[in-house]
Amino acid sequence: MLLLEGRRLPVGSDGAVTDPAALAEIAASSAFADARRGSSATIAASSALAEPITVSVVPPGALYGVQGRKGCVVNGSGARPVEIIGSELGQSFVRFRAGEPPSGVVLSPERPPACK
Repeated sequence: MLLLEGRRLPVGSDGAVTDPAALAEIAASSAFADARRGSSATIAASSALAEPITVSVVPPGALYGVQGRKGCVVNGSGARPVEIIGSELGQSFVRFRAGEPPSGVVLSPERPPACK
């Protein structure tokens, strides 16, 4: 979703806004009018997921058995499968594939259980 002046506008999987109604809303916005009057063709907007997801932050060293976007972490109850959403500045953003996220994970487990 493209967030512009309180509006939530649809964005395609390629990141482009092509919906005629959404383009009309952009053209009617004050940000668009300001950009047309000024020397800059930039419009300030932000993006958001159409359907928010809950992610947890873990240290990259806690991940193991990583294959593509899948991996595991260990907590007090054993291996927990995760989907890796992204990373930034020494933090990995993951979504736990089942159950509630644990309150903590083991950093660099020595002999981790099998990751399924």
